[in-house]
Amino acid sequence: MAAAYVVSLPSTMIGRQLQNEVDMVVVYANDTTDAKAMAKAAMGADSNVAWDNATVTAIAAASNALGFRFVVKETLTTGAVGRTCDVTATGAGQDTIDEIGSALATALGGGATYNSTTQKVILVAAAGGGGDRSIEVKVYPPTSVGQDAPIPGFIAAVTHNGAAADELSFTLCADAFVVPNLVAKGTLRS
Repeated sequence: MAAAYVVSLPSTMIGRQLQNEVDMVVVYANDTTDAKAMAKAAMGADSNVAWDNATVTAIAAASNALGFRFVVKETLTTGAVGRTCDVTATGAGQDTIDEIGSALATALGGGATYNSTTQKVILVAAAGGGGDRSIEVKVYPPTSVGQDAPIPGFIAAVTHNGAAADELSFTLCADAFVVPNLVAKGTLRS
């Protein structure tokens, strides 16, 4: 099946001996055999054996949010911290957007609900007296990637800091959201 592939040399290869010190290429091809052949052709100054022993990995979107960490913090109008939750998608009923939304509403408690039609987590319904509060929602990648920077695409909207009678909520991404997936790391040498 046509896809993008990362074709990388074994870590035992010495970079200075390679054409332009390239030890990894990304190729769009029909299959892994063609991807490896294209890499070998593109890097013709290198020995064929080097690229014959290359590893080929298909680049694909993740099929679920397994390992992603969802952190929610509500701040009251007084500045005090209200409800908080920290949910990591474990794959045990927490790997789709709807399952994560339900888990977040449950973890937040205090009457929080999840609407699977709109992907909305509602902390306080309209006319509930909490729309003037603020919420912060951050989604971090799996620990295998590093959890230093949140991935903003998981959160479609936040409704907060309005009038007290407004809704306090956040909307998760649509079901069709492509979950980010790191498939390779490489070094570009000049």
